[in-house]
Parts: sequence; C-alpha cells; structure tokens
Amino acid sequence: MPDVVRDGEWLRLEDCDAMRCGDGYATYLDDGKQLELVAIGARPAGQGIGTKLLKAVLGVARESGRCAVRLTTTNDNIAALAFYQRAGFRLCGLRPGAVDRARQLKPGLPLVAANGLPIRDELELVFRFEPDAE
Repeated sequence: MPDVVRDGEWLRLEDCDAMRCGDGYATYLDDGKQLELVAIGARPAGQGIGTKLLKAVLGVARESGRCAVRLTTTNDNIAALAFYQRAGFRLCGLRPGAVDRARQLKPGLPLVAANGLPIRDELELVFRFEPDAE
C-alpha cells in the first residue's frame, strides 16, 4: 500500500485505520465527525471486493454515528468516479492543480494516466447519511 498525497498533505497509510477483504484493503481516517476513505484497493477488479470494502467502511461510519464519508480521487480516475457515484457519493469539491502541487512532495506521480488523460486535479466526493426517520 503506497502512501498518498491529498490536498497537499502527505498521508501515511500505516497511520490510518484499515480493513482487509480477500486480496483487497481499505484505509480510512476518523476525525470524530466524519470518516475519510484514504485508499481502497482490490485485485482482481470486478469481483465485488471493492464494493464489500466500501460497504464495510460506510458501516463503520454509520455505526460510529458519523454524518458522512469523504474521499478524494484524481480527475483521470474515471472508473473510480463511476464506482463511487453508483454507491451514492456526490461530487462536492474540485482542487484544480492539486496533483501538480503534489508532485513536489511525491515526484514519481505520473503526468498522464494510462487512459491518456493528464493527471492534474483532485476531486472530492462525499456520502452523507440520511438522518434516521423517527
């Protein structure tokens, strides 16, 4: 699991809470109000491991009374954007040039993704829990 840079901040995955499912993992941070999904990885793709992990993270957040789960991905990650939006996440933020700035901390970040898109910006998504009906 490689460490990540998000919004100009270096996040060490070993400092995050983590869970595993088969050959997949999810890491997250809890600030007491909401969870931030820092990384999720599943191999092979398309086997439902990522979905199980995402549901587990959402379950942890709901059970601990958190109001939302946030995450950040990059503009080129079309598959992740579709995956998270199908799961109920909504786009809530754009950080133009954030990946360009992240390269100062992590120079190995590629300029262009395998799909040919330049990797420049961070997108923030949020899943908000509906208040329980009383």
